[in-house]
Amino acid sequence: MKRIIRRMFSLALAVLIAAASLPMSAEALTYCTMSFDSNGGSGTMGNVQTRSGDFFKLPECGFTPPAGKEFVCWTAPGYSYRNAGSSAYVSEDIVWTARWRSTTVTHRLRINGVYQYVKEGDLVNFSKPADGTVPDNKYFIDFKIIPEMPAEMADYRYYYEDWFLMPASDLWIDYVYGDQESFEVDFTHVWSAGTLPEAFWASFDKAVNQELISKTGGSTTKYDLDGDGDYDLTRNYYNGTIGPIEGTPDTITVSGIKNAPYHTIKFVFKDNTPHSITVIGGKAYIDTAEFVPPGTEIGSDPVTAAPGGTNIVILPDMPEDKRVIGWTTDVEGIGPFTRSAASFGMPTRDITVTAVYSTPLILDLGSGETVSTDADVMAWELRSYLGSSYTSHTAYYIDLDGDGSDDIKTVWYPAESGQDSRAEITAVGSSNLGIYHLYVDSPHKYWPVTFILKDSVRGDVDLDYDVDAADLTALARHVASIESLSSLKAMGNADVTGDEFITAADLTKLARYVAHIIDEL
Repeated sequence: MKRIIRRMFSLALAVLIAAASLPMSAEALTYCTMSFDSNGGSGTMGNVQTRSGDFFKLPECGFTPPAGKEFVCWTAPGYSYRNAGSSAYVSEDIVWTARWRSTTVTHRLRINGVYQYVKEGDLVNFSKPADGTVPDNKYFIDFKIIPEMPAEMADYRYYYEDWFLMPASDLWIDYVYGDQESFEVDFTHVWSAGTLPEAFWASFDKAVNQELISKTGGSTTKYDLDGDGDYDLTRNYYNGTIGPIEGTPDTITVSGIKNAPYHTIKFVFKDNTPHSITVIGGKAYIDTAEFVPPGTEIGSDPVTAAPGGTNIVILPDMPEDKRVIGWTTDVEGIGPFTRSAASFGMPTRDITVTAVYSTPLILDLGSGETVSTDADVMAWELRSYLGSSYTSHTAYYIDLDGDGSDDIKTVWYPAESGQDSRAEITAVGSSNLGIYHLYVDSPHKYWPVTFILKDSVRGDVDLDYDVDAADLTALARHVASIESLSSLKAMGNADVTGDEFITAADLTKLARYVAHIIDEL
């Protein structure tokens, strides 16, 4: 007997140890309180506790109905009408209100011309018309409620069907129809799906649902528009684009779409009518290669017109004083482009393509102070000097003229809390002239970048960022008292001798510099 007791004790102890070793839940269970409102009835119903995140089964009504009433359903804010025995997902405390209907009082309800008598407060359902019941060349738009929509209806409207409690009055519900139209959509190029009108998508989806168009599934969906077994259109849900598949016929027409804004959609993938191409700042070519470097001929003469669907490439003219950094067009869905060359499918209409040019950037470090500018600008423009990488908050010393001495220091500050992304540039040396133009091949909004370093503007009488014969002439005219330097807005820049006077000595030194007799001013 003692042996049995010892074994039972050992077993109980093992169970307790095992239970103690089980991991405890990281979060305590959260409960919601379900309470009930009699809404004019009598009696009470106790609260019910249920776990948050569970489905709560609505109980039978325990209230005594008001005189001449009977229970219909439960309602709560944010929930549709719920019958006793149905379930509702809950995540917070909810007050469920009992709804009553009259046992004697009825009102007339007319739905699209069909009358019926409904008890006051009864639960009524009405639905959108089925596709096959919609009149020819019409599509359903909405319900028209007369005299007005009861509050209960406004609270619980859904796309496919509506539920409401019959108000204390007659009610008419009519269907509102619109006239169907045909629609031609230009798919000669790839669209961003969001640029197509909502009416197109409503009609397109209807055609798919009515099996006038077949499709594959997945994140990239393909559509067979004409039922020949070959896919014609592809839609990428990752990048939001939709466009033609190679080998698609020139045009495909899908008709017989019911209960949608468009009964017919004509898909145009290519047409044989040439449309005008106007290029401002470049030329248009028929695309014959996947990649064409800027400034490269592509095996054909420039074109000024092409049929819709033709692959077009735009190459820029190459002016000496600026660079093309992108293109804009006057056709929605084509562009803008952010490279010096652009390619697209020719639309079924005329198109104008306009070059976007860089602008010069001048950073005047002549007095040695620090200049602050856009960090992104300098990161790109100076990359040819910095290489392919740089470290945030790290200073770089750059030799602009290749003479072995550093000319500028750059410090990058990335975008951080309370601080704008910027670059600070400071001159750290001097040079003979100190005006440097930085030309970067990659397209950027600033081109070229000009650095003016210490002492670089002395002798630049006409302020054109260069010291040449024009400055010598202007200084000679001043020394001869033909005109004043103040009219040239140069003031003391002509004092190249540094004696605080502008005399023939400055003219002589400047002439010697321009003639390359001396190397520095």
